[in-house]
Amino acid sequence: GVQNYEKVFRRIHQYGIAVDGSFIYGLDTDTPEKLRRRTDFIINSDLDMMRISPLTPLPGTRLFKRLKKEGRLLYTNFPDDWELYDLQRIVFKPASMKPEELTEIVGESKRLVYSEEIIEKKFQKTLNATDEVTAHMVKSFNLGYLRIARILGIIK
Repeated sequence: GVQNYEKVFRRIHQYGIAVDGSFIYGLDTDTPEKLRRRTDFIINSDLDMMRISPLTPLPGTRLFKRLKKEGRLLYTNFPDDWELYDLQRIVFKPASMKPEELTEIVGESKRLVYSEEIIEKKFQKTLNATDEVTAHMVKSFNLGYLRIARILGIIK
């Protein structure tokens, strides 16, 4: 369980391996408070690489079919709307909040997680826990996610 993550992360680091955390925001059980706690976990844990993506019901998947049946898809004019399903935009109506609220929370979380301060903090932790090559690789990935967020206008 979650209470053992830090112990597991330490053990993985002992072998010189970085921990890559990928998080999906917008599950039916997600609330704004749960997502903010998830963001705090990402920042304060010993994760090395951090990815945040909104839930994206890709056309052809069971999730897409279910949300379409429930009338929760925001964009259904295919193939024109295909470009909106980019794993960055909110393309459905979440169960516990408005799409605009999820958009704001995802943006807020990315601004916090991909801040240069946090990326540098994660770099130093990874350097101390693994080795120089791993730490620089991790920093490169995290800076890449920061660049994507800047390109999308999520972070200035």
